[in-house]
Amino acid sequence: IVDFAASSVRVVVEVDGGYHAERSEADAKRDARLARAGWRVVRVGSEEGVEEVVARIAAAIGLSVAGEPRQ
Repeated sequence: IVDFAASSVRVVVEVDGGYHAERSEADAKRDARLARAGWRVVRVGSEEGVEEVVARIAAAIGLSVAGEPRQ
């Protein structure tokens, strides 16, 4: 089970909290299995801002995010 998946673009987004530091080896193996199955994995920290996360997901699918964030 993944946190979020967009099957149309084969992207998985995993949100990592503080406990994930202890799971880095298991996470790396899981990411490798997903990659072999044709998925791109974007791992984001729970402390990251929305704009940064959106930009990273867009980059994973070959898009760029243009413009200034709304105030």
